[in-house]
Amino acid sequence: TDKNGVPATVQINSIGAVADPTGLPNGAAVFTFDDSDASHWTKAKPYLDKYGAPGVCFPILSNIGGAGLTVAQIKAMRDMSGWEIGGHAWDTAEHTAGFAGLTAADVRTKFDRIKTQTASYGFTADNFAWPNGDSDTTAETVAREYWSTARGTQTGIQPATFTAPMRLKGVGEATLSNAIAKAKSDKGVAIFIIHRLVASAPTGNDVLESAFQAAVDACISQGVPIMTLNGVLAATRSI
Repeated sequence: TDKNGVPATVQINSIGAVADPTGLPNGAAVFTFDDSDASHWTKAKPYLDKYGAPGVCFPILSNIGGAGLTVAQIKAMRDMSGWEIGGHAWDTAEHTAGFAGLTAADVRTKFDRIKTQTASYGFTADNFAWPNGDSDTTAETVAREYWSTARGTQTGIQPATFTAPMRLKGVGEATLSNAIAKAKSDKGVAIFIIHRLVASAPTGNDVLESAFQAAVDACISQGVPIMTLNGVLAATRSI
């Protein structure tokens, strides 16, 4: 009926199916690995390889080739397993200090060095992870000149609209098990933040290997695709 309660006739010429506007009808999961820890190679890559799934590596560049990942391992992650390499920090001191409270010129200097060193290893970095989630308006404004997105440490499912691309939400070690169903129902992105994977007795921001494996298994069983950040951006075409 119309607004006056009079019966109305509606003519429908055709009905068609429309693709999901987010590009992620089942949501998505992105497993990000910070700080170049050796467990990314020994524990994360083999389990993701089991399903042909990629990860995203956010290395501390000066640590590459030391106690953590080597350049050859990171290249194998990218070339053999489809991993994405992102920007994170030049060294441990920069990682500890973060990016808040700096001038725009200082932020550009740090980003330039990260981009240059990453390229010297033969990698292209499009996305960034704020060390310790530490940034401010100045850093985020400059970041738009260098990166497609920047992941913070705010906990939650990242909306597929990417309205705040320099402050992407992440899922920490305490909420791995609950995030997959939420990402699927919201048609959003669960961006997992993983530092070191351990078999037992986690400390700090360690993640249990079993919890990581359960999250990967949940993605597969629930039909939530495991993607890189660039893959998600290509699917959503939001940036």
